[in-house]
Amino acid sequence: MSLKYGDENQGEEAGAEKKDAPAGARVLPGPEDLGFPQPPPAVANKLGLVKFNLDREPHLRIKDAEVCRRRCRQKFCTHSCPAQVYHWESEGKKISVAYEGCLECGTCRSGGCPYDNIEMRYPRGGYGVQYRFG
Repeated sequence: MSLKYGDENQGEEAGAEKKDAPAGARVLPGPEDLGFPQPPPAVANKLGLVKFNLDREPHLRIKDAEVCRRRCRQKFCTHSCPAQVYHWESEGKKISVAYEGCLECGTCRSGGCPYDNIEMRYPRGGYGVQYRFG
């Protein structure tokens, strides 16, 4: 028997889900029932709304691969980029950069690398990320 808060004496409600609750227990309404909006989708889900017009020239590059290999132990760029553009290849001991999926947010420019080893410039006009809202 599914009960709404405060309706313990009114019995089953039409269309309500049946839940196994102890006798006399109240089932509180969910956030949707109270009019609260659903939480926003994760970044990965929103990437479907983004269109990329790829340029032949990459707008991201690692300045010195030796800095990544020898000095940087934490690989901050692989954790800070929301689009996961940077990936540490442990076999080749290098950072690979998939500039094609860059959201141009500037995270790598403003703190993605403590050694200032990432060169980020915006793509030429008409290229890069194109946001669609909907």
